[in-house]
Amino acid sequence: MKTAPQICIFLLCSIIPIIAFGGGGDTTYIKTFNRKYTLQFNTWLTDIDLLVNPIGKEKDFRIKLQPNVKGQAGFAFGFKYFTLALGFQLPGTESDERRFGKSQYYDLSLGYYQRKYGGEIYYRYFQGMQRRRNDFAAETIRPDIYLSNGGFNFFYAANHKKFSMRSAFSQLEQQVKSAGSFLLLTNFQFRNLLADSSIIAHPIDNEATFSDLAGLKQMRFITFSLRPGYGYNFLSKTGRWFFSPSVFLGLGTGWYTSLSNIGFKTGLPVDMALHAKIFAGYNHPKWYLSAFYSHDSNINIFKSSLINYDTRSIGLNIGYRINSIGTKWL
Repeated sequence: MKTAPQICIFLLCSIIPIIAFGGGGDTTYIKTFNRKYTLQFNTWLTDIDLLVNPIGKEKDFRIKLQPNVKGQAGFAFGFKYFTLALGFQLPGTESDERRFGKSQYYDLSLGYYQRKYGGEIYYRYFQGMQRRRNDFAAETIRPDIYLSNGGFNFFYAANHKKFSMRSAFSQLEQQVKSAGSFLLLTNFQFRNLLADSSIIAHPIDNEATFSDLAGLKQMRFITFSLRPGYGYNFLSKTGRWFFSPSVFLGLGTGWYTSLSNIGFKTGLPVDMALHAKIFAGYNHPKWYLSAFYSHDSNINIFKSSLINYDTRSIGLNIGYRINSIGTKWL
């Protein structure tokens, strides 16, 4: 489990490459705001699941783990090119704890966007899961299961003179004419799963069903992937109203370790990845309002099973622009 100082060091070290490569000037397609700083409140709903699924089975053998986190809220601070966001679960919005258990959760991210390059650093932590029902076992509360993921996204926009990632992703500037761009996303990611005992239901926890993953109670991934994609800003009223979808698909590899009935095992996974964002709203020189949807999916295939980590969020951002925060170096 990562401590707070380790997370801070990870964020600081990861942002350096983005700063080094960022750049780009103004064009007739993109307008900067006089107010360079933003204060933002956001609220969202999140669905997260980790799926271990045997391949080629007629009945439902799936092991599906979900934390009991639904309604979240957070604050974000924009400093010219940086956006720092912190989220937490809203008390009372989780599902019935008697059925779904209780989960600890926090979410931390840092973004940096220029015209040509940009990046995001993120970390999520969950403690406490529910194992969902399948054809062989009922729902089970697993407070011992710990799940985390974090990583670094590096974006490149080929048509950066007409397409603005800062307008599409963070509303830190205003694109005034509709345009799109080929985008390339480079992702470095780690994912951790830890449990006191096997996450697989006892009646089906055997090698005939799950092969090397039978008895699985620990798994760690470190992966690197390239994900080509495309983004477009649909605009009206010289950029005040916007609809900005983007999608990335790619492959990668890396390194994993697992602990199951056969002991510790290491290998090189094939990592299939999807990353999608949609923002829509109103971008004013003094304030902005946007609704968003994001979807991340990673699929790793093993001898006779696949593991899918899936995150879906939908939410609302409300931001206000300010002239200065009294600190010259930001």
